[in-house]
Amino acid sequence: MEPENEIDEDLEKIRKKKLENLMKESEQEMKPKLNINTVGKPVILNELNFWEVVQKNARTLIDCYADWCGPCKMLEPIFEKLAVIHQNILFGRINVDFAPKISKQFQIRSIPLMLFFKNAHLVDTLLGAQSYETIEAHIKRFLS
Repeated sequence: MEPENEIDEDLEKIRKKKLENLMKESEQEMKPKLNINTVGKPVILNELNFWEVVQKNARTLIDCYADWCGPCKMLEPIFEKLAVIHQNILFGRINVDFAPKISKQFQIRSIPLMLFFKNAHLVDTLLGAQSYETIEAHIKRFLS
């Protein structure tokens, strides 16, 4: 084997290893870090971490939204306030524009949409920009 071919093969091995490491790092960055810092504030979710988060938490409330959605923006401060009050529930937000598999799985046709999970099972949904009181009533009914 010529020395030049050996160098090419070595370079290709290094490239593959580097690409693998970058992919692993990228996946780790996409996962939320569920620790004390996430208590009391919504966690940003995506298709890579959605089910992991739902399965690891006994009670989860997910806000399905899009950046361009006016009613979604109106709901955001209410959702954040509820996250502070209900620290025994993991509050998450997922941008449906970047989560087509989740949108398809839950047949999301309109937003904002809240998904209520208890022990990784969907127990209720709430469509539209609802009032604080309405969301609070659903939390008490389905997640308490």
